[in-house]
Amino acid sequence: MSDINARLWQVIRLDENGHRYRIGHCTTRADAQRLMGRLELGTPTRPVDAGHYLVERVEEGTDAPRP
Repeated sequence: MSDINARLWQVIRLDENGHRYRIGHCTTRADAQRLMGRLELGTPTRPVDAGHYLVERVEEGTDAPRP
């Protein structure tokens, strides 16, 4: 199994200026959605920032976020 097949879903942070940052990879969409939910909640020491999070399927042949 190739590395791309092991990480089929990614969590992306979209900031207020439209920049995209890959936060993490997950093997299932459900895992990626759970990660996104934890990021959206923030913590008492790190409040939620102004960015938005989304889950995307990793495209075949690349694991970089699309511009």
